[in-house]
Amino acid sequence: MVKKNLILIGGGGHCKSCIDVIESENKFKIAGIVDTKER
Repeated sequence: MVKKNLILIGGGGHCKSCIDVIESENKFKIAGIVDTKER
C-alpha cells in the first residue's frame, strides 16, 4: 500500500501527540513539519 504524504502545521506539544497517533496508524508518511517559531 502506498502511503500518502502528510505535512503537519505547528511543531508544539500537540504535534508530537499527533505524530504518535499518525505513526501508530501506519497510513501516512510524515513528509515534514512547518512551524514559524524557532525552538
